[in-house]
Amino acid sequence: MKMRYYFVLLNLLLLRIVSFSLQGATYKEGTVQTDSDLFREKGDRDGDGVKDKEDNCPDLKGPKKNAGCPEITIELWTSFYVALSNVYFQSDSDKLTEESATPLDTVASLMTLNKGFILKVSGYADSLGAAEHNKWLSEKRAQVVKHYLVNKGIPAKRIHVAAFGERMPKEPNTTPTGRAANRRVEFDLFY
Repeated sequence: MKMRYYFVLLNLLLLRIVSFSLQGATYKEGTVQTDSDLFREKGDRDGDGVKDKEDNCPDLKGPKKNAGCPEITIELWTSFYVALSNVYFQSDSDKLTEESATPLDTVASLMTLNKGFILKVSGYADSLGAAEHNKWLSEKRAQVVKHYLVNKGIPAKRIHVAAFGERMPKEPNTTPTGRAANRRVEFDLFY
């Protein structure tokens, strides 16, 4: 009787140890796998239910309707838009206006908080001067913004640059105010 009592106790103890070691794991076909093993097995390393081969953001959780990337909320878009709508340059120069530092600091903060974001910086110029010069100038402007953000700690690989010169003016180039509005950079945000 005493032996049977010890045997039951030993079995309970072993069950307790096995039960404890299996917490956070799944038993499958005679083996024990952790949740991360199961995600890797399924080809979904971020565990969002979208297979890596179909996931545009395999290391960030996001819904299938957004190709596995997190959704960008309207509040976040608005924060970027407000900040980026106020980045301007001096005439015939890649020098930022004084007012541009605060919005660019805001962009750097938002990029730091949202590590998966990729920012496309597109440079523009007014129509004064030769078209070739304006295209070159718009590229320099986009590069200045990229350099500013990199100096604030944003990795260069997260910032893409494009140049459009005097094409696609925001305002008519017929007034000083219109030309000032066209000396700008615009941004696209994506994952």
